[in-house]
Amino acid sequence: LYGLSPQLFSVVFGANALGIVALSQVSGALVARTGPRRLLALGMCASAGGAAVLLLGALAGLGLWGLLVPLWVVVASIGLIAPNATALALASHGEHAGSASALIGMAQFSLGAVAAPLVGLGGGDSAVGMATVIAALGAGGLATFAALTRGDRPAAAQPQAPRTARTW
Repeated sequence: LYGLSPQLFSVVFGANALGIVALSQVSGALVARTGPRRLLALGMCASAGGAAVLLLGALAGLGLWGLLVPLWVVVASIGLIAPNATALALASHGEHAGSASALIGMAQFSLGAVAAPLVGLGGGDSAVGMATVIAALGAGGLATFAALTRGDRPAAAQPQAPRTARTW
């Protein structure tokens, strides 16, 4: 669509992969201080925001470079979303962690299998189809996160139970 050479496509692909790795490392460094829920919220907001800018750029016909930056934000945010969402999902299912992890992986691949043909419905002559699906999934993911965590507060903000003296 945009005529990238194989070499330049490799650079773009590598930059996106580097974004995931970099934000995964940032997540690992910050999770003990901020908690996984806050990092997940940041990643979900970055993904949805980047997806909205991506859609606007595709609709405005900004060209390749106008799409690569917001696409990088969407892709790199996976480094914040994936580890923290998985940790939170598995936190209370330790005895079934293998099965729960398999279910998470199956859900990811299933969603990808459904999303891929939807992108194709947008036609192959512009990035609007891709951007529309990414924006819809970003908004849907953020809305789901908000609905499932409504009323939740980060652990650091929750009141502590009063300490009682031990009786022997």
